[in-house]
Amino acid sequence: MTVVINDVAPRIRYVATASQTAFSIPFEYLEITDILCYVNGSLLTYDVTPADETEYELTAVATSGGGTLTLGAPGATVGDDVLIIRDIPVERQTDFALTGTFNRDDLNLDLDRLTAMIQQQEQKLDKRSITMVTTDSPEELDPLPVKATRASMLLGFDANGQPTVYDTGVDGADGADGATGPQGPIGNTGATGPTGATGPTGATGAVGATGATGATGATGAAGADGSTVLNGTVVPTSEGVDGDFYIRTDTDEIYGPKTAGAWGSATSLIGPTGATGATGATGPTGATGPTGSTGATGAAGADGADGAGLPVGGATDQILTKVSGTDYDYAWTTPVGAGDMLASVYDPNTVSGDAFAMDNMVEGTSTKIMTATERSKLSAIEDAADVTDATNVAAAGALMDSDASDSLLTDGSNPDTLVMRDANGYIGARYVYGFYHSMNHSASIRNTDDVFYSSTDNFIRKNTKAGMLASLNIEDGADVTDTANVTAAGALMDSEVTNLAQVKAFDSSDYATAAHNHSGVYEPVDADILRADTGDVLAALFQETMTDDGTKTTTYTPALTGSNSKKVIFNAALTFAPPAPASNTIVKMTILIVNGASAGAITTNGWTKFTGDPFTATVNEEFLARICVYNVGGTTFSSCNLEALQ
Repeated sequence: MTVVINDVAPRIRYVATASQTAFSIPFEYLEITDILCYVNGSLLTYDVTPADETEYELTAVATSGGGTLTLGAPGATVGDDVLIIRDIPVERQTDFALTGTFNRDDLNLDLDRLTAMIQQQEQKLDKRSITMVTTDSPEELDPLPVKATRASMLLGFDANGQPTVYDTGVDGADGADGATGPQGPIGNTGATGPTGATGPTGATGAVGATGATGATGATGAAGADGSTVLNGTVVPTSEGVDGDFYIRTDTDEIYGPKTAGAWGSATSLIGPTGATGATGATGPTGATGPTGSTGATGAAGADGADGAGLPVGGATDQILTKVSGTDYDYAWTTPVGAGDMLASVYDPNTVSGDAFAMDNMVEGTSTKIMTATERSKLSAIEDAADVTDATNVAAAGALMDSDASDSLLTDGSNPDTLVMRDANGYIGARYVYGFYHSMNHSASIRNTDDVFYSSTDNFIRKNTKAGMLASLNIEDGADVTDTANVTAAGALMDSEVTNLAQVKAFDSSDYATAAHNHSGVYEPVDADILRADTGDVLAALFQETMTDDGTKTTTYTPALTGSNSKKVIFNAALTFAPPAPASNTIVKMTILIVNGASAGAITTNGWTKFTGDPFTATVNEEFLARICVYNVGGTTFSSCNLEALQ
């Protein structure tokens, strides 16, 4: 807002014509409340829609050259004495911060207000009080005598022109009245004399009273364009016209006035650095900083207790079985069922108890329930085939019982014997102990502790501790929790974790997954994201969604929810109050205020400082409120600058 305060007396008087309503104000005024209007000595009232001649409205507030005062109908009466004056209260309405930036409009407004106040005092001192001629002497007047000396005295001036007092004096006594003489006789009326010659023209009479002010003349031709103050962040070249000024906002420099199409050199708007001020009071304790990085790994702790390891004992033909879900919970068990039909072999995924049902079988690319060759072999078996008849046995290169002597079946009475061909091609009885096949029937060989492992059925048979550990490649008394084994496995000892309790308490629901993405509670790692707890620079334009606070008919306190840009409709006479942020926080908002059909007077209660244009009640008029509220340890400071948008 730019206003030029011209050298015009802030006071004007009119003698009204019949029904006159419009009166020109030749001096500037910054707010509606700056103007006072008297008609025949009576103070009138301002109203945006004056109801009668006791009320008035104003136009062109804060405009160079003044504006117009308009009375309500039916207007003034002919001969009315109409006095219009500017009366700005002598007070300071703003206070600029000691650091940071400040609003240039506020500074201009303060300087305009100070200039207007000085003009008012000049009018009172020079025009409406007893003063000396500029060239007169003495150079200084003496002060008046004290009250006791000047009481009931006449004010005058001595031989040097200095003010002094004089006694009023005592009235002298009245003189005696003289005697009244006798009345003489009345003479006779004489005859009328002849008319005398015309005398010379008399002197011109005194000038009559000033006539009523004529009607306002037609608007004059538009004046030449004024200078414009431009701004930007680059050195100006072709911007503007001659007479314009240009402020470079990124370096706080001003160019101009532009002359002959050239801007010339820049002048810095920043003065020299002032003296260092006194150290301010210690501010409140800042917010806790972010958690520091994890410290270095501590020294390795002592070895833990030996783990449970594998169970000892067991019997021939038993196998190790996982008893429960607990670590190291193994036991020696006897396989259920005959032969090698074990769930651990044929049902490693524990599908169900009926794992061998055909419905549970899955045929893969290379592993078939039955291959084509096998089906072909089955189709070649004769109906009701007897593999034990002499023909089939002979074709198989086998012997019938009738082909063998009794001596061949010496051990045949033992259920654990087989007829086998030895390395020399001889046929004889051989002893079988469980699933361990021996070519010798002696007990010493049968009870051997040598390791037996079948790559066909994956069974491990009874063995000594040393043999079993060697077969499994497990060290005797193995401790999987010692430092060497834990480190070799790429794991951490408990002693290496500084926040062990928190790690153990970590829940799977705390993990960030792909489903969280940007809408979840875990922020993705992105160097371009601005964070609330980290200093950063916003290097690109952004747009903010405006929150619509709706229509208000009672107190309006901007809510601390939604965005920092809001819109609201005032549809009644109401109170506009500041929000209340949490302790040691600050909130800044920009609010677009629109007058509704029932807009009324607005009360601004609770603000520490409220500046700018006044509210009006004109329908559809708009205002921009820029507010800032601090809460320092529970004490709130609030300010609002209101700008009319029409």
